[in-house]
Amino acid sequence: MPENDHYPTMQRILDSAERLFAEKGYSRTSLRAITSDAGVNLAAVNYHFGSKEELVRQVFQRKMAPLNRIRSDNIEQVLEQARGMGRRPAVKDLLRAFIDPTFELALETPEGRSFIKLIIRSIADTDGTLSRNFIESAIPVLTVLHEAMCRALPTHEPRDVLFRLVTGMSTMGSMLMRLSSDTTLPLFDEQGIKDFRQWATNKGKLIDFIAAGMEAE
Repeated sequence: MPENDHYPTMQRILDSAERLFAEKGYSRTSLRAITSDAGVNLAAVNYHFGSKEELVRQVFQRKMAPLNRIRSDNIEQVLEQARGMGRRPAVKDLLRAFIDPTFELALETPEGRSFIKLIIRSIADTDGTLSRNFIESAIPVLTVLHEAMCRALPTHEPRDVLFRLVTGMSTMGSMLMRLSSDTTLPLFDEQGIKDFRQWATNKGKLIDFIAAGMEAE
């Protein structure tokens, strides 16, 4: 499909905004810095996005929307397989359906790694803008995951399942934060990618840990 006249400009702005927000955070990244990096004039941001806040929202939606679709499809496959076998879905299978696509995104392309860096920055965001937009972009698939977890854990109250799920996701966020303290990982250079790939091979331990917390009586 041919690109429309506006797409290249929007793409450059989104790419620059994602990278600069990941490197410097929201408050320390000006629109002028973004437009300078993207090679466009300041009016282009106002024309395509209207405001800096809307630009942040679209930066997250651009990659979270397709990531959420993959996660939701994976979760539905787990549910369908469980129904076909006449049993409840397994907590670990649901966690893998949710977590695996994030690691695949980080390892497959430079664009994916750029977005993972933004997620890591959002977890530590003191301004609150990045973290709020990240959470809002994740709510749809977290809702799907919560509903699936309630089927997997029918003896637990939905509110308790939600608390355990949020705690588990916070644990994963903390692990990403710990990894990002390494001098190579935030840059995702050759060594950083190698380190991340090695850690990703052990993510089963993280899933086991979160699942144990979810299933505990």
